[in-house]
Formats: sequence, C-alpha cells, structure tokens
Amino acid sequence: MYVVGHTDNVGGYEYNMGLSERRAAAVVKELTAKHGIQSARLKAAGAGPLAPVAPNDSDPGRVLLDRPRVFAGLHRSVQLGRISTGRRWDDHRPPRRARSP
Repeated sequence: MYVVGHTDNVGGYEYNMGLSERRAAAVVKELTAKHGIQSARLKAAGAGPLAPVAPNDSDPGRVLLDRPRVFAGLHRSVQLGRISTGRRWDDHRPPRRARSP
C-alpha cells in the first residue's frame, strides 16, 4: 500500500515535496506503531503540489490540499516521480468492464 502526502502550492517546490514525504512517513509510522500494520506492506511517497483536488487560490481550497492518502493495489497507473499509485482505499466503486463491440 502506498501512503502519499500532498501539499498546496504555497512555498517552494523542493520544500513542498519534502513536506509531503514527511507527512506520508508520519502516517506510515502511525499505522505501524499503533495499528500493527507491517512496515514492509507500506511505502511512503510525496506528491507535493502535483495532484491538487481543490483550487490553490484560497485558504479553504488550500486546506483541502494538505492531506495524506492511502492507495492499495495497482488499479490506475499514476506516476508520482518513480512511484506508481493505485486504487484509493475508500474508492468502493466496482471496476469498469469493457463494453462488447
């Protein structure tokens, strides 16, 4: 499973990438220490400001951007540096099936 940290675009790129990696690492530490998940099953990664889910032009939007997310599997191939993330843990929609011609 991947734990991916995110940030808004306030501040420098390198700072935000490091911050997002630290956020992801803190979540991995919490999951292993307090919830008994084996560390070998988790990978921390930082996406910084590269995958926004809200506008960066207001405080309410930026609050939504400062978040960690947990991905499991390899449903989608989203490249974040050298890390491929997959299906969100809270995405309960069934996978799409190919239509017959």
